[in-house]
Amino acid sequence: MKFVKERVNVICQELARLSISQKIKITDMQVKNGCYITPAEADASEEPWTSFDTVNDRWFRTTITVPESFDGKNLWMRVHAGLDDWDDGRNPQFLLFANGEVIQGMDINHREVLVRENAKAGEKIQLDLQSYTGTLHSEFRLLADLEEHDAKIEEIYYDLIVPMQGLNRMDEDNKTRLDLETALTNTINLLDLRKPYSKEFYASIEEAEKYFKKEPFEEMGYAKLDTHREIRSGFPEVIFCARKADEHLLKIFTRLYEQDGEVFGTRASEHQYELIRELLEPEFGAMFVTPQDMDERICKLSAAIAEGIRRAVERLEEER
Repeated sequence: MKFVKERVNVICQELARLSISQKIKITDMQVKNGCYITPAEADASEEPWTSFDTVNDRWFRTTITVPESFDGKNLWMRVHAGLDDWDDGRNPQFLLFANGEVIQGMDINHREVLVRENAKAGEKIQLDLQSYTGTLHSEFRLLADLEEHDAKIEEIYYDLIVPMQGLNRMDEDNKTRLDLETALTNTINLLDLRKPYSKEFYASIEEAEKYFKKEPFEEMGYAKLDTHREIRSGFPEVIFCARKADEHLLKIFTRLYEQDGEVFGTRASEHQYELIRELLEPEFGAMFVTPQDMDERICKLSAAIAEGIRRAVERLEEER
């Protein structure tokens, strides 16, 4: 399946852009030189508050008034330093306070912070940023925005981008990769991005999410099968055989074998082993591990799992 990653990446970039439904730049940030632990320490210092220029060991502060457009919505703050790719030596670290209370640490991997849920228009919030960077560079600037995030768009964005990133770790002809590409393609095909924020737009997101969340699970009444476990983790669904009725066990094995061509079973009795062998002959390849001796159990179980995910196993047994 050609260009799946490229298509999903393009869709994800657009979803990431649309997920920020409004943004207001913070332009009146003040700064005080020095290393302080709390807002109270910064207030107690005789260092003057000035307009900021670059990020170093400094304390930043601004007081915002929640705009009318954010009333009843989640208020986020995004902080970055003007560079998309920060290395370890130049990575600014921040600690955000709101009205004197610690909210969250921030760095290259944590640039967005939820400041208020269900924000109230007119509320004044004092935002303090404790900052540190190991090496000062003139290109660093403290850039901060207030944002509203669309939760529905963000949800489908992460549901797509996380499994998509797993494609890079799989061979192109890997069955799990092919299944994952199919699932991603089917999901993005349901999205209608022609009129963002319209009823049709949100209806398509709901339909895509419904497919993505319902598809991985199949309710059989006596068992719920995770039919996309291998797509997400590279390891197929495993059946706990103990105490399952013969009829139910046969139906579960049949369903998973039809879909994946392989089935894992653990804690099976000898009777269950023979039952499944008879069901799947002559293609019997399902694997059961029935513990016997305690010492041998761990070795056999480990070897069986390794072989089941197509890893070579060399057995070395100590003479007794």
